[in-house]
Amino acid sequence: MKNKFRTLALIVTISGLAACDTSDDGATYSCSTDGCVEDANGSFASLEDCQSGCNLGDGLTDVDGNTYTTIIIGDQEWVQANLNVAAYRNGDPIPQVQDLATWQDLTTGAWCFYENNTANGPIYGRLYNWYAVNDPRGLACGE
Repeated sequence: MKNKFRTLALIVTISGLAACDTSDDGATYSCSTDGCVEDANGSFASLEDCQSGCNLGDGLTDVDGNTYTTIIIGDQEWVQANLNVAAYRNGDPIPQVQDLATWQDLTTGAWCFYENNTANGPIYGRLYNWYAVNDPRGLACGE
């Protein structure tokens, strides 16, 4: 069975959610590439819960050589970070577009950094328009 990778090309901020924390010391835990780690915003209330619920996948490497940690949820494998690729799976480049008027008139794939600030790249990855996300050449590994 082939693993299916899902990527999210939008940044969504959800406020008002807190991790379930029933431990006496107030610690919560999250999955990481090193296993379970203590995290103030973790999804697991105890180290034991994290260890039983943290199912790391095989990971993936995109066409640009970026590596991504993956996690198994049900029968699907999901990436844990925002995509940061500048080419389609076949190696064709995806153009960076910084001008708002040009971006709005596009009918082809493009990417930009959040607020067109390159310093946001390592934080948020690249943001893609619908044409890039929907392009048959694909943005990430997997099907």
